[in-house]
Amino acid sequence: MLDLTREFKREESRLRLQSILQTVLIIVFIANAFLTYYMLWLRGNIIRMEIESIDSQLSVLLPIETRIREKTTELNALIVKRKEIENKINAPRANLDVIRDISLYAPSDFWLTNVAISPTGINFDGYGISIRGIKNFIQLLLENTPNTSLSRTNIQKVKLDGTDCYSFHIEILRGTQ
Repeated sequence: MLDLTREFKREESRLRLQSILQTVLIIVFIANAFLTYYMLWLRGNIIRMEIESIDSQLSVLLPIETRIREKTTELNALIVKRKEIENKINAPRANLDVIRDISLYAPSDFWLTNVAISPTGINFDGYGISIRGIKNFIQLLLENTPNTSLSRTNIQKVKLDGTDCYSFHIEILRGTQ
C-alpha cells in the first residue's frame, strides 16, 4: 500500500523549506534595499556637507576676490597717474633741452623775437642776416632734437633800420619722425 503520510510529510517539509527560503530571500531583498537606501542617504549627507564646506570657503574667498579686483583697479589708476606725473616731470626737461639746443645752434646774426614750445610743436619768430644761417639753424635743430619734423617755414626779406635781413616764422612738429 501506499504510504501517503510519508509523501505528505516529504512534500510538507519541501514546501516548508521553500517557504523559509522565500522568506529569507524577501528579508535579504528588503535588507538590501534598506542598506542601499542608507548608503545613498549617507553619500547624500556627505555630499551636502562638502557643498556646505565649499560654500563656506566661497563666502570667505569672495570678499577677498572683490578686494583683489578693487586693489587691481586702484593699482591701474595709480599707474596711470604715475605716468601722467612722469610726463609732467619730463615735459619741462624736454623743453629745457629744446631751449639749450636753440642757444647752442642759433647763429650770432640771428635774433629770436618769439619762441613757443608746446608738447606738440615748437614755433619760432625772428630775424636773421642770412638765409643760410636760418637754414643751418633749422637743420641742426631737427638733427639734434629727437622725434621732430619741419612743418612750415616762412622767410621774407625785410629792412630793419636800413639793414637787409630776413624775417622768419618756423613751425616744428614734436612727437613725429
